[in-house]
Amino acid sequence: MLIPAIFILLFIFCSGNHKPKIISSNRHHSNHTSNQFISTNDSINLLLNDRLNYLIKAQKLYDIVKIEDDRIEIFNPQNTDIPEITVFFNEINFLSKKFDTLSNKQLVEYYKTKGNSQIQTNFAEYIVKSNIQLKGELQKPLIGVKIAIDAGHIAGSYQEAQMEWRALTFANNIKIYEAELAFFTALFLQDTLQKLGAEVVLTRQEHGSTAFNKTYSEWLQQDFKSSVEQDFKTHKIDSVMHNFLLNEADSSEIFHAYFKRKDIRKRAEIINTFKPNLAIVIHYNIYQWTHKVAIWQPVRQNFTMSFVPGAYLATEMDSLESRAFFLRQLISDNHESSVELSNFVHKYFKQNLNINTISKKNKVGYIHQNCNLTKYGGIYARNLFLLQFIKSPVCYSEALCQDNIKEYKLLSKRDIEIQGYTTSSRLKEISSVYFDAIIEYMKN
Repeated sequence: MLIPAIFILLFIFCSGNHKPKIISSNRHHSNHTSNQFISTNDSINLLLNDRLNYLIKAQKLYDIVKIEDDRIEIFNPQNTDIPEITVFFNEINFLSKKFDTLSNKQLVEYYKTKGNSQIQTNFAEYIVKSNIQLKGELQKPLIGVKIAIDAGHIAGSYQEAQMEWRALTFANNIKIYEAELAFFTALFLQDTLQKLGAEVVLTRQEHGSTAFNKTYSEWLQQDFKSSVEQDFKTHKIDSVMHNFLLNEADSSEIFHAYFKRKDIRKRAEIINTFKPNLAIVIHYNIYQWTHKVAIWQPVRQNFTMSFVPGAYLATEMDSLESRAFFLRQLISDNHESSVELSNFVHKYFKQNLNINTISKKNKVGYIHQNCNLTKYGGIYARNLFLLQFIKSPVCYSEALCQDNIKEYKLLSKRDIEIQGYTTSSRLKEISSVYFDAIIEYMKN
């Protein structure tokens, strides 16, 4: 049966290589039913314009992304006379699903060649039925659910964390660093999820490892020169950067100027290849951030906050690749799903640990300069490099403030073991926040 030009609202848990999908609808209500219909282009237009409010930060970008009566038009900033690509409303179901199956490179190639013609296809082929449901009475209610966990940063020692600018020393020589906190939190979360049947992938397999499954030092020795040469050959870096990396930069400069982005792309590749139902990105915040302080002074402020994809700045759609990723985000339901997932995370930070969401009246500069507020306070659209690439619903969580006067002492404890590592029981408590949020998200 053909269903032309109609968008079917599906909230489904799909097995294997699929993830929950809600096509062309905001998830404003947790008790909505499937097989509702949006029957007019006006409704689709309103939805897409709502998404634009999250995805675009710089007003000038509205000149290159236009929502017309029955189509989306995206322009090259250098030529705004003719659209670079047109997506008709009755193509969105098909393209949203297709984009999920493509690698980032394939997505860019498709974007180049799609043009402004309308696709002729049987859209009914792309309606998938649910075959995963969470059942509370089952011993392993997460069987069939796939979850990706990205533990932020890469340091395996305090010295490496100093190179990352993510190492904190407090009075009495108390030291903590974010890469370790994030990794052990990920291990606790992985352990709990797997016990309930979930299939889990970590983007970092070992403490101190990168997404390339080796330490940064090993990558420098084994892969650095060949990687630089390949990127120069394929015009990903210019001659100035090529010379700087090979002849002038030290290991810290190589890390910040070159390696970090390669590592982030690899993390996204791992997540997208796994095709999870959702992804959790674990970070820990610092209220008074600087990498030039010898002894940190603790603060009384403590809060949680999260990021979801969006808030493109003025120059962040200059490349064809960035415009292709923008289109994928615009026609996907992942924004709404990511916001809901993040809201559950915030709910349980408050409920389990009494950690509040950051105030809407906060004075954090980068939030006001680089982010768009979503419908929930403390959850911001932000065009972080990793979030550009991830194709599943994602919560990029800044769990709490490491430099809080109570938290830094709790985080520095060594009172529990996980997979042979001794660490802080506070991290297990924090992992339970993500676990509870994941369960509620999947149930709803």
